[in-house]
Amino acid sequence: MKKREIPKWFLYLSLLCFGSICVIPIIIAIFEDTEVAEDAEVAEVTITPFPLQIPGWEDAAVNTLCLEVSQEYPEEWFFFFKETLVKLGMDITPKQYSFPYDTVIGDIMQSIGVQVAEKGAQCNARLAIKVEGHAKAGTYGKLSKDVCYTGSYVSMGVVLSSENRETYKAHSSGQVNQPDFIFSGDCPDQAYKAPFTESSAEAITNALVGIWGPDIAKVIRKYRPGSGDIEKAMVGAAKEALSNPVDHAPTEPMEAPTTQPAK
Repeated sequence: MKKREIPKWFLYLSLLCFGSICVIPIIIAIFEDTEVAEDAEVAEVTITPFPLQIPGWEDAAVNTLCLEVSQEYPEEWFFFFKETLVKLGMDITPKQYSFPYDTVIGDIMQSIGVQVAEKGAQCNARLAIKVEGHAKAGTYGKLSKDVCYTGSYVSMGVVLSSENRETYKAHSSGQVNQPDFIFSGDCPDQAYKAPFTESSAEAITNALVGIWGPDIAKVIRKYRPGSGDIEKAMVGAAKEALSNPVDHAPTEPMEAPTTQPAK
């Protein structure tokens, strides 16, 4: 009987197919291991939400937070030129200071395991903050003729509410005192130019410490929002809160004052 010779191409094809059968399960196993490792990584970075330090809220599970912020700061002044500019058809939309509370609070909440919900979404608790900024003026220069808005005061009303919980109301504040001396050319000549960044950072830091306790100040000290001035202000306020914990964590809820502080 004549032996048939097996073609070389058939041998190569058989080896290739056999190799594929062996290699495919190995590739699948590698991908499965990778997915498991990624899941483990995600599990490792999952943050347990900070417990609230408010009496009656200690066991509250606040994973999502609805945030409402209203802020009012001084606007640009046009004095008696305003009517003239309007008649000329000029756009005189006033400039106004604005602190990025939504972004700052959202970043900090994410760092402590709390997600700020989108507008209209469901949430475990609602945090309403009302901010009023006041400019503080000082007199400088020869014969103290130059009026400069070198100080600021921020008053902040804080309300935290949730179903089956007693509503928490508190007041927070921050201020920058007028310096005795300023350099030539460093005179904020309008109220909206006052140093509100520092006083606003102090007020919101104090408010958050009053709700979540001093541990949140340690989180704020590592805050990196991408804005140099705000970053420095928040970190500075956090350090101050940690050094004076009693002054920044009220034990009794207080209503926000409505009177403007004296200059």
